Amino acid sequence: MKKIFLFITTILLTGCTSSKNTTNTNNINFNTTQISTQLPQDEYKPFVNGNKNKFSLVIIPDSQSYLDFRSQQSLFVHYPINQYELYYRQMEFIKNNSVKNGGDFSFAIHVGDHVDHRSWNMTEWKRAAEALKIINNEIPFLTVIGNHDYDRWGKGHSPVGTKLYNKYFGPETDFYKNKEWFGGASENGVNSYAYFTACNKKFLVIGLQLNPTQEDINWAQNIINSNKGLPAIIVTHSYLSGKKEDDNKSQNKFANAYPDIKEHKFSGKEIWDSFISINNQIFLVICGHVSKEGLRIDKNNFGSTTYAIMADYQDEDKYLDFIGIERKKAHACGDGWLKMLNFDFNNNTIAVKTYSTEFKKYKTDEGADLLLKIDWDWNKRFK
Repeated sequence: MKKIFLFITTILLTGCTSSKNTTNTNNINFNTTQISTQLPQDEYKPFVNGNKNKFSLVIIPDSQSYLDFRSQQSLFVHYPINQYELYYRQMEFIKNNSVKNGGDFSFAIHVGDHVDHRSWNMTEWKRAAEALKIINNEIPFLTVIGNHDYDRWGKGHSPVGTKLYNKYFGPETDFYKNKEWFGGASENGVNSYAYFTACNKKFLVIGLQLNPTQEDINWAQNIINSNKGLPAIIVTHSYLSGKKEDDNKSQNKFANAYPDIKEHKFSGKEIWDSFISINNQIFLVICGHVSKEGLRIDKNNFGSTTYAIMADYQDEDKYLDFIGIERKKAHACGDGWLKMLNFDFNNNTIAVKTYSTEFKKYKTDEGADLLLKIDWDWNKRFK
């Protein structure tokens, strides 16, 4: 038993302290030797093309599978690839297509689960931060905390502790401190808000921690009250379940990630009832957590449409086939999928697109390619 324990401990410590763990984002070495030279033709086309009545948001889905320390060639000689490199390439894509660099992305949103193993492995946190450094100062963005981003899991796998999240992605980090577009954060650091401007319209983005408490909701309501008239987007890790409503097959059910937690925290339905539905300026909710596409359309207390979109591709693994890796040798990664929301005020639509930076093509599965209507008077709803 002692020999087995020492062997396992040695492996874990190697994963935590290897000199290969750090990555300089100014000189990222992408290992492309195993990628086929017959890359597919790139289907991506910038959405704006100089049109002042259009802009795009980009959603970064759960990145935990890219950062999983067990899935890296640099840590385990037998492992065939460095899966974190796919995540870095996603960030390079966002950087290159930001408004600052001549593209159409006005704002980026990370839906949480930056890492996979909580406080078990610091390599994941370091690489997660290095990845986001690629887009730092290139595009305004907001992140939220996912269940895998808490320090540990308590009873019933309930998440506990936010020390590491605040250390790497909190309001005092270089990602947010002194940024003119960053509004601020709650006292616990895991709820925050930001602004961005597109099409001569100013937007408010509020991030809530997983299953927020009443105190978190009160904080968010105060932010809304201080920003009356601004169109608002809410981001939280878990909001939709991925399951269909029994009486409406086109609707996703609300989520309740941890129903057995004694300390009362808000489920998706409670977030809707107590916060989103009573604030007419909230028109969009973004979430992840469940490895599926998701869409829900609701009418709030004012009769206005509110959209909820879920994006999580952590279980996707077709990239491994693409580069010729047998499934038994590798974990799922995410296949490079990003969600894009293309706002078109000429036609009053939001086109939801899903694009892979690895396959260089758009996804056409159910929920991946949607056309949503802006069926409200913008000036009346946001005043």
